[in-house]
Amino acid sequence: MMTGVVRMMLLPLSWLYGLAAAARNSAFDLGVAPRRRTAVPVIAVGNLTAGGTGKTPLVEYITGRLAAQGLSVAVVSRGYGRRTHGVVVVSRRGEIRADAFTGGDEPVQIARKFRSASVVVGERRADAAARAVVECGADVIVLDDAFQHRSIERDLDILVIDAGADFLREKLLPAGMRREWFSGLRRAGLIGFSRAVRKDDPPWAGELRRWSDARSFAYRTVIEKFVTMPGDEPLGRAALRGKRVLAFSGIGNHGNFMASLRAEGVNVVEERRFRDHHIYSGKDLDGILEGAAAADACMTTEKDMVRLLADPGLMERIAGGVPFLYAVATIGMLRGEDLLEQAVGGVVKARRER
Repeated sequence: MMTGVVRMMLLPLSWLYGLAAAARNSAFDLGVAPRRRTAVPVIAVGNLTAGGTGKTPLVEYITGRLAAQGLSVAVVSRGYGRRTHGVVVVSRRGEIRADAFTGGDEPVQIARKFRSASVVVGERRADAAARAVVECGADVIVLDDAFQHRSIERDLDILVIDAGADFLREKLLPAGMRREWFSGLRRAGLIGFSRAVRKDDPPWAGELRRWSDARSFAYRTVIEKFVTMPGDEPLGRAALRGKRVLAFSGIGNHGNFMASLRAEGVNVVEERRFRDHHIYSGKDLDGILEGAAAADACMTTEKDMVRLLADPGLMERIAGGVPFLYAVATIGMLRGEDLLEQAVGGVVKARRER
């Protein structure tokens, strides 16, 4: 946890970071930095802050809705945490070609969940998007974590903001978690308030009108089901109610995962927190198993499961002992579902009619 003194010491670096981010954005705004347009509609989902904001469940929601319309959807991202470079086709319409080490944990998670979709990763999003169209036959592209990656044109920019965070007080990197000046809000076509607890906007939302008049929707992340690992046997949400569980995760917002489990009546007797995208070692598993000696089960996230699955040695040790499960998350729309549906459907329809 960063102390107030450390934050103050880092503020000069934050100002320099902000100036660099502003200069980069100006280059794109003025056309100095090139932007490439794909042959298909592009919907981008991103945030203004680093760390977990509940963005991936929204990407999955949009992907599922588009796929349900019979469209060939490709999710394109950087593939953070992978050990490869360049463009990698993680999956092509259900054919999964990579694991968490070669494709990234979140891309593989999405590929496993949507077997009719394709997932492509690459440091250069424009190259990855082009590959998605040519090789995977994408009708529409969903860009994940791409609000600041402006080298590719998009038809709709959806900005995700954590409704439970003190967003307006967040400092720029590295003193805080904000990636650019608040003026970046002007690029948002829609604002999605994640982790909302009620339909109303957060109290500070009115202040955002200084920079953006984008309409908003609100949603929260909820647990859809629990699944065994290995085996992928789905269990109902009530299956672990009252059970003693050791919960562990290496995600952007561990606290939200704990709160979701407790909301389902899970008795979390011990928890282990790792950094986001953490690659588990045998020593990590030793500690988890030791802590789970008095527990009925070990619980983790879908994203962590993908990383564990990439190491056959760890999966072999998990099988046969204390039960291991992972929680599958989805979103519950509290407000603005029709607004989101119309915006997403509108860009697809508009590009088709050109």
